[in-house]
Amino acid sequence: MTRPVKMLRKRAGMCRLMIFKGEQVILDDWEIYDQTTRVGCECEINKNSLYAMFIPSGP
Repeated sequence: MTRPVKMLRKRAGMCRLMIFKGEQVILDDWEIYDQTTRVGCECEINKNSLYAMFIPSGP
């Protein structure tokens, strides 16, 4: 299963020169983008569960 995750990345070639408390500061511009990631889950079944008979046993 895949899900989109919101992530940040720097915009290529984009930065700003600002003055903060009388000093020049260079800031990078960032953008939000969707990164598709694979997700999964891992389950543990109690041996005494009613569903345990449906789970194949390991080698």
